[in-house]
Amino acid sequence: MVTVTVGEKGKTLNESGGLVMTTDLWNTTGAPSTKELADFDMRYAEKVYGPMVSGASARDMAMALAERGNQNDNSKPQRASS
Repeated sequence: MVTVTVGEKGKTLNESGGLVMTTDLWNTTGAPSTKELADFDMRYAEKVYGPMVSGASARDMAMALAERGNQNDNSKPQRASS
């Protein structure tokens, strides 16, 4: 369990518009439920983004989603990726 608190130094969270994020992400390899979760995520992505996600690597998906975001909103400056 990880809790991250972000806010302006010297101010309360409410004053600075800060945030508190708590995550309980667990990383493991070889657990039977890992494949089940990955399969669910793929089915969900196919429904949301269409069949273009089938067989795509995580890097391919990140690039495709970034490009889609660029096409949808060209008015905002884009961050350079490293």
